[in-house]
Amino acid sequence: MSLSLSTTVLLARSRTAADRSRIHLATAALAFSGALLINAVHIALLGWGELSKDLYSNYVAEAGLRPGLTATLGVLAVLAGSLAVQALRLGTAARERRFAALQLAGASLGQVRRLSTADATLIGLVGGLLSGPLYAVLTALFGGLPLVARVFPGLSLSDLPVWIAVAVVLTLCGAAMGYLTYRGPSANRQASTFPVPTGVIGGLACLVLAALTWSRVPFFTVPLILIGLAMLWATQVHKLAGPVGRLLGRSGTAGQLLAGARIVADARSAARMGGVLLGCAFLVGALAHVALYTGIDKNDPDSLGFYFAGYVMSGLGLTLIAGIALASLTVGVADQLVDQRRQLACLTALGVDARFLRQVIRDQIAMVATPALMIGCCAGLLVGPGGLIGFQVDLPSVPFLAAGLAGLLLLSWGFATGGAALAGYLLRNQLRDALDPENLRAA
Repeated sequence: MSLSLSTTVLLARSRTAADRSRIHLATAALAFSGALLINAVHIALLGWGELSKDLYSNYVAEAGLRPGLTATLGVLAVLAGSLAVQALRLGTAARERRFAALQLAGASLGQVRRLSTADATLIGLVGGLLSGPLYAVLTALFGGLPLVARVFPGLSLSDLPVWIAVAVVLTLCGAAMGYLTYRGPSANRQASTFPVPTGVIGGLACLVLAALTWSRVPFFTVPLILIGLAMLWATQVHKLAGPVGRLLGRSGTAGQLLAGARIVADARSAARMGGVLLGCAFLVGALAHVALYTGIDKNDPDSLGFYFAGYVMSGLGLTLIAGIALASLTVGVADQLVDQRRQLACLTALGVDARFLRQVIRDQIAMVATPALMIGCCAGLLVGPGGLIGFQVDLPSVPFLAAGLAGLLLLSWGFATGGAALAGYLLRNQLRDALDPENLRAA
């Protein structure tokens, strides 16, 4: 029996607060991705020649920089779309119960998958329609910045057909994401494996090659250090989960005990996401190294504005990548909530409420993100960009280096703590669903 379009849309609509928060996050991410795509196409349509630097930013006016800016906007759009994928992967206990109930009522697995696809298609359509107004808002906001930072050149009539095309593309992407991210209510979530010996050997080989090429081929030095550190972190840090869990178990605090137990239960996934965060933080530290050197060495205000505008845009891109890694951690936590909803529902009999469990989740994510971000930022600042940007950069003076180190450590702690708090806030409805006593019967 096939479902009509109206029935499919009616059944696909999410009616719980947890599902609505998931949908809002995915829609916002897709709208932002679409706005970046519209701007990238707008800049590409400006042509290949030089433009007036009195009207456009240097990044838009110069023919040599314009393709790079267009490519950067395209990469950021893909990253924002990846954030939407992570949002769609957020599981909720109520959604699992709803799909299970539909299957018990006679719906086939294919029909339930079509409902998931229809839900994501609507998200893509709404995100595509909102990308145009968001692009106009971003253009107005960037129009108030100094000329060198105006990477959104302005609105034109050619943006209208581009907006329509982007809306169609995002709708199709939403349908594909809904189809690919669907998991059946009874699907087993196996603990993901990682080739640990291969990762260790590869990471050590990268570090050895970095040491050998430090003076001869500096172009490869920093990328090799970055890859080596990330691989070692992703493959070895999970071994610390057991000692950390036992240490937290002796703390005497129920919240820290639960947070440690949850980290131990999903140690490999947390280690992999920590490796991504360490890589992002390493690049942020390298950018801070160059920024400190440029601020000391360059005295021309126009030159400083040009350089720092580039650093800020690069930092925003890396922040977006780190945000996606944190979102992946949040998805893992949400999967734990769905998988353990029967045990969590039992906790309600002991007086556990959503506020307490939200604090546990904040501690869990912060414990994974904080050391990775701090170590990555410090390593990037001390090693410096080297060949990453094509030339060697001298080490800043000790006072500037100490100030940069302190600032990066504070920034890392703030990003990890703030990201954990945001994740706890976004998962507040999922927590409430997981603690629902109804899960004792439906799980």
